[in-house]
Amino acid sequence: MELLTVKELGEYLKLKKSTIYDKVKEKTIPYYQIDSSVRFEKSEIDKWIKSKSVPCRHLSKILDSAA
Repeated sequence: MELLTVKELGEYLKLKKSTIYDKVKEKTIPYYQIDSSVRFEKSEIDKWIKSKSVPCRHLSKILDSAA
């Protein structure tokens, strides 16, 4: 299990620490509360990111017209 700090997660996702804290406060990101610290399991974050992906409509049109 690889746990990341808020700073490490911000660097990994290219997000500000304040954005990470907002997501924790809103409970919209998977995290662990360890005493007063917040940690994130990298594999859970990767799954969470994949669950947020949105298919590109324009890409499918481009691929259909190329065929």
